[in-house]
Amino acid sequence: MGPRDAFKLVYKMGMMAVTLGLAAGAFAAWWYSTPANGLLLIAGILGLLTIIAGLSISKLEDQDRQAETYRSIFHEMRERLPVSIRFGTTESGAADIDTLQWTTHDAAPVSVRIPEPEVHRVDAAMLGDAKRMAAEGRGIDDICRVIDPQFDARDSAYQSAFRKLAQAMIDQG
Repeated sequence: MGPRDAFKLVYKMGMMAVTLGLAAGAFAAWWYSTPANGLLLIAGILGLLTIIAGLSISKLEDQDRQAETYRSIFHEMRERLPVSIRFGTTESGAADIDTLQWTTHDAAPVSVRIPEPEVHRVDAAMLGDAKRMAAEGRGIDDICRVIDPQFDARDSAYQSAFRKLAQAMIDQG
């Protein structure tokens, strides 16, 4: 029996005692109630509290069953996935959220390092030059080369995204 199970047992026993105490109080208030002393209202309130306390015991069991169901679904999905994913750590042992590592079923480790994001600052003069170049009929690649001198050295995915960004900047800027 683990600590959680022991705590659940203590909680259940305590809630059962509270429930029985509330039920006894409700019964006693009902038994001694008269139209003049208003104990019937107290009996009703204690009866409702008895129901709430009793339901809290069953809610704990329902939550545990649901958690066990989710846990089994997670483990089943994890067994079917071809990789196990974990975030890397630095040499000091601190969490490194820039590194993502996974292992395939044949235990070949794969690591991906996510670089720092690039920031291109475009001031009003550069935006004016880009708009002027677009008005002159120059291509979007020429405009991108003015904004990012390393544009031609980049991969095609970067170039495609940068073209879209530059075009949106010209259209809306």
